[in-house]
Amino acid sequence: MSESCDVEASARDLMAARMSARTMAGWPSRPPGAFWEAFAIHAAAARLPGHSVTGWKVGNVTEEQRTKSGIPTVTCAPLLAPWTKASPARFERAKFLAPKIECEFAFALAKDLPARKTPYSHAEVADAVGAMHPAVEIVDIRLAGGYASPAVEALADCMASGGFVPGPASRDWRKFDLGKAGIVLSADGREVARATGAVILGNPFEALVLLANNPPPWTTLAAGQIVTTGSCTVPFAFDGPGTFVADYGALGSVSVVFA
Repeated sequence: MSESCDVEASARDLMAARMSARTMAGWPSRPPGAFWEAFAIHAAAARLPGHSVTGWKVGNVTEEQRTKSGIPTVTCAPLLAPWTKASPARFERAKFLAPKIECEFAFALAKDLPARKTPYSHAEVADAVGAMHPAVEIVDIRLAGGYASPAVEALADCMASGGFVPGPASRDWRKFDLGKAGIVLSADGREVARATGAVILGNPFEALVLLANNPPPWTTLAAGQIVTTGSCTVPFAFDGPGTFVADYGALGSVSVVFA
């Protein structure tokens, strides 16, 4: 590729498309062609005014996923301030293009996890966690190819992040077997999805350990941020307004209204 990817312009265009809920007409230069360019676009987006990083979403956590995507590493994308709201949360449906609801387990960091040569142990990562939160992620994508977009381009678009809603904090989360923890997602009182935490590597905490040992190359996983570990439920698409409740049993519930 002779033409360079204009990282700064790509970040501005993606965030402008996200703010106005429109599909991006095209990349300002050539599309990102390598995963490191996608990470550079994330960094540029996080530098925009009002777009501070509130946390991270993790992806590409299995060999099968890495083979399918063609991206050889665990991936992550920033959760940005304008689209992060605590439960019960309310969003305008018109602010999204093709939203889908996902039910996830998220971990709030109480300590920094800076990149280092020696891998973090499970115990070290657990000690850095202040609380676990049941959570809902709203996925949405601003690319012309939608969810079928090339993997690196979708990675650049914050891994199709649309919004993030953490539920109540569980500070004694270690006493729960998160792999067996059940989730029931309801839309306007009707059950639409059911799963357990085992969908994510047998236990979603494993995805956090993977991220700690494959962190974003442009910044540090920092105290005060939250890491969401991937969807346990099949993403649920919806067209109009609605009320969604993700019930995690003893871990609490997450409520999101789209008006």
